[in-house]
Amino acid sequence: MCSCSPETTTRQHGKCGRTQIQPALTLDQLNLYGRSWFATYNTVGVRRALEDQVQAVLSGRAKPAHAARTAPQNANALLKPYVEHTALSLPQ
Repeated sequence: MCSCSPETTTRQHGKCGRTQIQPALTLDQLNLYGRSWFATYNTVGVRRALEDQVQAVLSGRAKPAHAARTAPQNANALLKPYVEHTALSLPQ
């Protein structure tokens, strides 16, 4: 086993031939490109409503335009109880 430091290189190492990753580079890339996961009421249900429509398009069961209309409708139906209890109520 090679005693090379992980900070040495991100390419193939000359002594041992293994590919090594620089931890500092990894953290820099995470800070640049990493994004937080969205959190919503009923996250799994909302994500599934969207994913189901993507799968329907990929499998040929739905046209993209139909899926683009259906996915947010399904997600909004799942979010309706949350919206009704938390949304700003404007005076009539």
